[in-house]
Amino acid sequence: MNCARAAAKFGVRRYVEVSSGQLTASHKGPIKEDDKVIPLTSIAKYKYEVEKHMKTIPNLNYTIVRPAIVYGIGDRTGLTPTIAIGSLYRGLGEPVRILWKGSTSCNTIHVEDICRAIWHLLKSPEAVGETYNLVDSGQTKQNMIAEIVSSLFGVKHEFLGSVLSSLCKNDFDVIASEANDKHSVPWAEACSKSGVHNTPLSPFIHKDHLNGYRIEMNGSKLMNDSSFVLKHPKITVELLKEVVDDYIKMNLFPKTLLD
Repeated sequence: MNCARAAAKFGVRRYVEVSSGQLTASHKGPIKEDDKVIPLTSIAKYKYEVEKHMKTIPNLNYTIVRPAIVYGIGDRTGLTPTIAIGSLYRGLGEPVRILWKGSTSCNTIHVEDICRAIWHLLKSPEAVGETYNLVDSGQTKQNMIAEIVSSLFGVKHEFLGSVLSSLCKNDFDVIASEANDKHSVPWAEACSKSGVHNTPLSPFIHKDHLNGYRIEMNGSKLMNDSSFVLKHPKITVELLKEVVDDYIKMNLFPKTLLD
């Protein structure tokens, strides 16, 4: 909020708030920008509060964007932790076990399209005071992500389904803690073996991400009202491999996990 107030005070021509698309609504189907929404994670909760308060700041020419799950070169907190986790399971010699169903919506957006959309909206006077969902047209689901990560690292995966996952709801703290303990040692060993001595990447799981929430967003406002065209309409193996290869080049991802 301090940045937004400063932008208003000094007459910044446009202030873009990158919020969160980790929201849900009471109705079924993709969420639109003007729906009454409920934040799904701690970060989304505070991002949504910022959205509401921004609208009360006098003389602030703002635009709000809500990205879906982010992936692409430079991403650290979107799909990259999922990539890091998947990379460990060939060495662990077991399938990646994933809560909930493969059909759960996990809509995505490429980093490059986020940057392009922000620049596109900055140049549009009609975007002042507006909110836009940033989401690709691939209707990404959990099984699509799992299949791509599995093919990248030569591992198998299985979904535990709604019944078993629902029974685990009261133990998500314990499940997250045990998973993080399980992943931390092989990750550290792989980093050491590859000479990765310092990296911002991690296979850490937060309990918020075990809830089986759906990220299903309607991006038609950006596409139709402002004529924006996606460069990466759907997630692919090649695009996720670019992420891994880029981090390997910077010696931030253990290359032995791809061997």
